[in-house]
Amino acid sequence: MEKKSTRQEGNQYDKIVKENIESIIPALMNSVLGFKVSKAEVIKEKLHAVRDVPKGISNY
Repeated sequence: MEKKSTRQEGNQYDKIVKENIESIIPALMNSVLGFKVSKAEVIKEKLHAVRDVPKGISNY
């Protein structure tokens, strides 16, 4: 039997976590932080854009 590469195994774990994250987070919060989640809401990500500014030029 051929052994999977570490990268392939990591990708498989990432996929499993992404598919189950919504059910995992409340349980982790309960066990680690000690409180129960009564209501959860998915918040759309807001990604910040970074632009490169040439040296010596400042916007401030």
